Amino acid sequence: MGSIILDGAEIGEGAFIGAGSLVPQGKIFKTWTESAENM
Repeated sequence: MGSIILDGAEIGEGAFIGAGSLVPQGKIFKTWTESAENM
């Protein structure tokens, strides 16, 4: 678990790792994909 997020999160991947311990994985992935679409 987490490898999918790390593969795509080149920017701020450390923040995703830290947030993953606080927020359910699905919510992190949803937030990450939405952020990627906005970039």
